[in-house]
Amino acid sequence: MKNFTFILVFLCLCLAVQAVPDLSWMNTNDSFHGLRQSTYNSKVWFAVSQSNVWEPSRLYDVPDGYHWATTAEGNAIFGTNGNYSGTYVYYNQGGWSGYNFQGLTRHYFRFSDSNVTNAYKHAGNYDEYQLQYTSSTSYFAGLVLIQNVPEPATLFSILLGILGFLAYKKK
Repeated sequence: MKNFTFILVFLCLCLAVQAVPDLSWMNTNDSFHGLRQSTYNSKVWFAVSQSNVWEPSRLYDVPDGYHWATTAEGNAIFGTNGNYSGTYVYYNQGGWSGYNFQGLTRHYFRFSDSNVTNAYKHAGNYDEYQLQYTSSTSYFAGLVLIQNVPEPATLFSILLGILGFLAYKKK
């Protein structure tokens, strides 16, 4: 029984462990630590880049618990009508001076498929403002992220691992 419990714990922990993302592209030096939550939709976050040059072919890793939003997700959340009130995406916030932070001008928060759609959220528009489009690689600000809802299977695996570990420790 001990061997079975140990194997169960080991398998569950292996399922729960994920690769550590490479977040070296992120700039976490502002007062939001480089990750500002939208005031329009609490599942949307804006992640700031170290560089203000967008590399369209690059796959940017994102922090655990988030995924890089697609243009379709952005359109579903922000709609297609311009809204002219609320909080700016990042303009003059978190230690930024207008569009500038640490000597770089930043405008465009990109989506995972922006290399195809050219979609972005502008740092100087209100959170709820619609997506806009440009192929410019200059003035990159960062990424639009969506906070993930934990999958029941993942939670179940973690719970099984904890229960198995407790059963193993009890013997």
